[in-house]
Amino acid sequence: MKTNRCVTKGFICATWALAAGIVSQLLLSTSHVLLAVLLFALAIGIFVFALHNQAGPNIALTSYPSLQSDQGVQKGNLPKTIPHVNYEMIYQNVRGAIKLLFRSILAWLKQNRLFTGLIALVVGVAGQFLFLANGLLIGAIITGLAILLFVITFGKQPGPDAKLATNPLDQQSFNSKWSLWGGNALGLAILFAGLAFWLFGTSIPAIYPWLLHLSSIGLLILSSFWMTKFKVSVGTLENQRNNKAEWICLEIGIFLAILAIAAFMRLYRSNQVPFGLWYDEADDGLNALKILNDPGYLPVFVESTALPAHFIYILAFFFRILGISTFSLRTSSIVFGLATVVAAFFTGQELFNRRLGLILAFFLAVSRWDIIWSRIGMHGVSVPFFEFLSVGLILRALRKQRLMDYTLAGLSLGLGLCFYPPLRLFPIVVCVFLLFLWSCRHEYFFPPGVGISF
Repeated sequence: MKTNRCVTKGFICATWALAAGIVSQLLLSTSHVLLAVLLFALAIGIFVFALHNQAGPNIALTSYPSLQSDQGVQKGNLPKTIPHVNYEMIYQNVRGAIKLLFRSILAWLKQNRLFTGLIALVVGVAGQFLFLANGLLIGAIITGLAILLFVITFGKQPGPDAKLATNPLDQQSFNSKWSLWGGNALGLAILFAGLAFWLFGTSIPAIYPWLLHLSSIGLLILSSFWMTKFKVSVGTLENQRNNKAEWICLEIGIFLAILAIAAFMRLYRSNQVPFGLWYDEADDGLNALKILNDPGYLPVFVESTALPAHFIYILAFFFRILGISTFSLRTSSIVFGLATVVAAFFTGQELFNRRLGLILAFFLAVSRWDIIWSRIGMHGVSVPFFEFLSVGLILRALRKQRLMDYTLAGLSLGLGLCFYPPLRLFPIVVCVFLLFLWSCRHEYFFPPGVGISF
């Protein structure tokens, strides 16, 4: 695409510097002095970077040749003509120049995605500070500008471009024996799940519906394993080995270092910081003690907090093996926090590649939000773990088209709902993502000649 030579990189950077300067002045008027000074310094830096090598005016002054000659006519003898002004042409030229400027800016933004993404991040943070300062209107405008920048820059990024790893159904040799066992196990899983759901509402001892519930999960996984057991040709196995990138020592070392950093940030003085116990922590600990001391107390929901009891059973497990202490109470959150780092790496690897997965895992390992929740024995730490795990398994299922991956993705999403109810909004996000992916990458759901591997 041809761009106007006047619309240079320096001009666009200067425009961003002007916008950053205006935002800094607005922040200064809301008493956010530190943020305003930082943003103003950023504006100055961008402006200097954009124009420090710019040359000054280099336009040669011209005049009538007759005025430079002694024999020419005098200034007063110049012909006085009034040119005709074509306002329609001026309007079209201005309109075309604006369109060209807008397209050039968009092209530059898309070519410099990292820089534009950083600007969108800074503008978004400024919008959040304005919200905190009760500047709702200007905060909404700034946040909307940040969202618009992000969508313009990354809205048309291509998705995963990996080829589906399965063979067409007519090239797969199925084992009817394993498929029959898998179908029977799936039927029993559905039957046990329905019975458990019904028995939880009766006066029967809770141990029986819990056994049915756990058996249904095990049978579902077993059925997926049996139904994905088919004979694969040697050529297919060799193709899968060639497409699988091998780990290198540097990546293994970086991954272990990230886990070590995450463990240190979550384990160091975890029994002292934060000091004491929160109310919800103490309540969860008391319910875990009740589960240990009363064999007949096997709740589905905890009455005092109106939350599912799955997290309480994990607390009781760590009480059993580590003893009753503040550290053992928070060990479940520490384990969830470390598992979230691994799940983030898994999702980043499926969404991009292994190295970007390591970057995502590092950011989560040092994330303030996740560190705080990993040091408190409460349910909220389970949310990011199940979100990352579900997204990673969904991406893996779409890439490999294997029934086992779809099953594990559904189990991850369902178990997440059993740990903390606010996750119930996440399935809506997953549905929107799948609809969007279906609209743009139809072959991921109905690939030509390829089916789910049973």
